Amino acid sequence: MSRVEKAVVLQRPWRQFVNQVRHYFESQDFLEVSTPTLVTCPGTEPHIDYFSTEWKVGSKTQKFFLPTSPEIHLKKILCFGEKRIFEIAKSYRNGEISEIHQPEFWMIEWYRVGQELTVLMDDCVQLIEIASGSKQRIQKLSVAEAFAQFGCELKPDCNLQQMRSFCSQLGLNFSQDDSLNDLFARICVDKIEAQLDSDTVTILHSYPPFQSANAKISRQGWADRFEIYWRGMELANAFYEVTDAEVQRQRWQAELSERAKLQREIPLLDEELLDLMKTQLPACSGIALGLERLFLAAHRLKSLDQIRLFPKSSDCFQS
Repeated sequence: MSRVEKAVVLQRPWRQFVNQVRHYFESQDFLEVSTPTLVTCPGTEPHIDYFSTEWKVGSKTQKFFLPTSPEIHLKKILCFGEKRIFEIAKSYRNGEISEIHQPEFWMIEWYRVGQELTVLMDDCVQLIEIASGSKQRIQKLSVAEAFAQFGCELKPDCNLQQMRSFCSQLGLNFSQDDSLNDLFARICVDKIEAQLDSDTVTILHSYPPFQSANAKISRQGWADRFEIYWRGMELANAFYEVTDAEVQRQRWQAELSERAKLQREIPLLDEELLDLMKTQLPACSGIALGLERLFLAAHRLKSLDQIRLFPKSSDCFQS
């Protein structure tokens, strides 16, 4: 059976899975929404490249991007008063191609107003059981506990010198030009993620504040966020969301400064969301989960090519 024929066979279970996911959220009184595919701000994460295009009407032009996630517009909907929302959407990231990376991919993103991250953890466990058809082993592990397994005492105020010391202690090579985030990522990928039990769903939570992204800082000094790993893949990234407009602006600007250092494209900030956040974004938790990755993990598949009828590959480039 050819690759395409095998992918065709998997289309029915894939669609059944998506319908089950949709039913789960509808049963939880969520509103399914749809956000734009052409946006002025696709996100500010420093290490993600964009797809861009141009809208032309007569002599007028406007630059747009394909969204790296629907986050910004979903938060606007929360500002308009909705309490529980989700979207199953295509998202787009340039410069990525591997067995589990495609330039366009299916993501589900959802938000709960007034609820903690533990409720989102429960949502994820339910989705994993829906995907796999059975209960799975779950472990919840703080980032500090994960570092402690390698003899490293991580504290919220960890600085660059301490992280360099951890890398030296763990036998990891690094450059003096590496940032605090670079060194943290190296330890996470080469040590922590590498030793996770593939068949156990790991919820890694409570990150150091320099890894806060969109998360609030807890009273204990940790960034209130979590990521989920299962069967060799990162599946989801969740935050107890920042709701202060000025803090959000500062973080976005810091990320854009990092993008400039990396010589990546600099988009405009979404001023509409920042204006709405000044008075209207309630306390909420939110998460983005890779739907196709979850399906792969549940069915012990290794590559998106196995479920894609028309996957992109490096062979697509014309010589």
